Amino acid sequence: MNLFGIVRVLGSVQSFENTEFKKRTIIVESVESKTPYSVDFINNKIQTIDDLLLGSFVKIEVNIKGNYDKKDKTRVYNSFEAKNLIVLDSN
Repeated sequence: MNLFGIVRVLGSVQSFENTEFKKRTIIVESVESKTPYSVDFINNKIQTIDDLLLGSFVKIEVNIKGNYDKKDKTRVYNSFEAKNLIVLDSN
């Protein structure tokens, strides 16, 4: 799936104890619906957004991930994990 939108937030890199897992989250606002989407860049994908600027218009190819809540199977958590990012226009 592809997301097209404007970069509104560039989060910092998060590291997790006792693991090599790292992530950096950005928030992209859809141009059409003004809907904000949180997109995670994992491990080696983090470096692809090092030079990204706020306000850039981007296309992000994402995987949609989901998990059930461990205690309540009627609750589901979803996330977007970036596979590729292309800057279409930077301000």
